[in-house]
Amino acid sequence: MKRYRICGEVLFWASIAAAVLHFVWAAVVSRQGGGLQGALLNVLPYGLPILTFALVRRALRRAEPCWGRADILFAALFSLCYLAMIVHVTVGGIAGDFDHVYYNMPLLYAIPLAAVGLVWAAVRIRPTAEMPVAGKILYALPFAALAAMCIHCGTLAIIEGMRGVTSSFPWWAAPLLCSIPYLLAALALFGAYAVYRRGCRSAPRA
Repeated sequence: MKRYRICGEVLFWASIAAAVLHFVWAAVVSRQGGGLQGALLNVLPYGLPILTFALVRRALRRAEPCWGRADILFAALFSLCYLAMIVHVTVGGIAGDFDHVYYNMPLLYAIPLAAVGLVWAAVRIRPTAEMPVAGKILYALPFAALAAMCIHCGTLAIIEGMRGVTSSFPWWAAPLLCSIPYLLAALALFGAYAVYRRGCRSAPRA
């Protein structure tokens, strides 16, 4: 378990360093002037890994971390996806195309990052049989948000695809931007459920 703790520390601090480095890089060399709007769009692909690695670091620093094979598998998938994003953006910047990769590619990586993170959270903190109905309903709300996202963004993707390219933006740009609020809502709902679940576990039993 010691090597997992070391990996958790390295990934947490590396994710912070990468986010700061890419933001400063964009602010210095970007032809778009390191636009604040573009940086805000990158909050999800850069912020979600920082939050996830912080939670992983906290869990691994416990005396007896309750991690199973599923946790290790999801952690590996999430880390590989994140590292692929960082390498992609960094190599693109070195090649001289930092505008394109920084303001576009992280948003594409945000989809698998959020998907793996949400499934991981769903498996790890699923409700027990003893949990009140309110907790089970709260657990289901993020999935409702994701289902609404699939319907809304899928319909939008079909419409944009049939309409064809009418601007400099690709057909998938609008569905991708539309999916971000849903993903943020699902993450917020999972956070609310995690707080509720923790409160249930710490509450004294009669």
